[in-house]
Amino acid sequence: GTDMADTDATTKENIKDKLIARRKKVIDNAGDVNFAIVSTAVFEAYLQYTGTDYTPVMNEEVLGARNANFLGLPIIEANILNQSSAKYYDHTGTLKTVDLTKVDIIMGYYEGFSALNNFETMRIKDSERFSGSLAQVETNAAYRVTNADLIVVKKNAGA
Repeated sequence: GTDMADTDATTKENIKDKLIARRKKVIDNAGDVNFAIVSTAVFEAYLQYTGTDYTPVMNEEVLGARNANFLGLPIIEANILNQSSAKYYDHTGTLKTVDLTKVDIIMGYYEGFSALNNFETMRIKDSERFSGSLAQVETNAAYRVTNADLIVVKKNAGA
């Protein structure tokens, strides 16, 4: 995504301005902001800012994360941003290790990503548990930013 070169701390006093500035950047690039993934520290600042105005999304238990709506924007708390050595394979197949603790906010429009699926194997076999067949499929899925103008990133002072 696009690094907005802002490493100032996100606090309850400035969180609204930080989110609006990132939203504007994506909108100006002809996107429609529909997600904000934030670190646990940023989500804490959000909760401190909203206080009793916090409105949880109905299915937050299903999503496995804390999330809410703020300024019409889904805010998703991602504790993966607390990992200092997250591993992933890039588009060339090279294993990369990154420090996600340097990321505060990832915001954007889903059309800035491409979803890639690779079916490895597929087979049909007789079931041992019931009369019939089982379909077994092994697949790999990946996401890649294909339009950096539609995905903005705010890093922190540790970046």
